Amino acid sequence: MKAFWIRILLVLIPLVTLEIFTETIITSRFQRQQDGFKRQVSERIESLAVESDPELFLKKSLVAALHWFQRVPKLSLSRLMLFLKTSAIGENFDLYSTSAFGEFLEVLPSEAPNQWLIRKLFQALMSQTKRPDQEKELQRLLPAVFGLGKGIDWFRKNQGKVCIVRYQGTEARLLWERGKKAGILIICRTTPDLGSRFKKARGRVRISEQSWCGIHCVWMKR
Repeated sequence: MKAFWIRILLVLIPLVTLEIFTETIITSRFQRQQDGFKRQVSERIESLAVESDPELFLKKSLVAALHWFQRVPKLSLSRLMLFLKTSAIGENFDLYSTSAFGEFLEVLPSEAPNQWLIRKLFQALMSQTKRPDQEKELQRLLPAVFGLGKGIDWFRKNQGKVCIVRYQGTEARLLWERGKKAGILIICRTTPDLGSRFKKARGRVRISEQSWCGIHCVWMKR
């Protein structure tokens, strides 16, 4: 009789061990899926909030454009405009690129306003020496277009920064940069509304199809 129970135990112990081992593996896999799903949802919610933010909505696109210019100083404004129109849908941009001497290389759209003033601005910004008569004229003319306090010194101080200005009396975003061979000025003349920001963010922020299996894991644990 004792030998019989020993044989039974020798059969049952491996089976029970295998069952416990299998259950542990399944539970562990479900836990990883559940944790992964929760983490992805948390990250996506955070990303959605960031993408919907009124400042970051445009800033990300403008900073990306800045980095592109820094890598390719004489890049085509047509390509840059296409990028901006794609990444910041519904917004209107004026783009100006100049040579190292402040002369326009390209302007988009071709009828963009204030070209005379912006050419004068770039001639001063790109120059290695300051001309008092030119500086005085710009200090007087620039605030009328870009808002109170936005003179030549303000532009020098805010090189490479995304700034809010009162462009022709309307809130706009402005970014300018200079390199050894070229300079660029980007003006976004419209402020994104909440609806377009959220629509854009929803299109960018997605959870992969495989991750939805985590819903099942969460439900199984309830």
